[in-house]
Amino acid sequence: MKNKLIALCLSSLLMLSLAACTGGKESPKTETPNSSTPAVTESQVQSQEEESSNSTTNSAGLYDSIEEFVQSDAIQQQMKAMKSIFEGTGMAVELKADRNKMIYCFTIENEPVKENPDVLKSTLESQSAVFEGIVDMLKVVVNVENPVVVVQYQDTNGKELYSQELQEQK
Repeated sequence: MKNKLIALCLSSLLMLSLAACTGGKESPKTETPNSSTPAVTESQVQSQEEESSNSTTNSAGLYDSIEEFVQSDAIQQQMKAMKSIFEGTGMAVELKADRNKMIYCFTIENEPVKENPDVLKSTLESQSAVFEGIVDMLKVVVNVENPVVVVQYQDTNGKELYSQELQEQK
């Protein structure tokens, strides 16, 4: 049972990271992402530039804030697709922004997972390079100093089960 829970968490994080780092117009089949650290390709940046042409931007990033990035059509479409993937898995995901933080909030419905937050911690630790890659991507597409990715796990009542902040490694 524990192995199934770990597999579910790992696959969920992998799907999340791939969806968060893909461009809005390119098929994942045409990309060759590094499995440990997602990269932003030139075509992804161009895609983001096209989608943000109606927003206020400057030379430091395509978006002025993480909130603007999270609310962009491309990210909202990815979140919609991700939510449909999570349907029936016992997990739900929301993406939020708070100043320099992009927050992935996972709601866990499965009792065995809720009762063992160490599984969540070890799963997240094994995937930390993925989220650190998202931090690197944020530095390219958002005009924000010291971007942080927060991964929160909570139960259906909103009680935090585990949380971790990931930021640029110095």
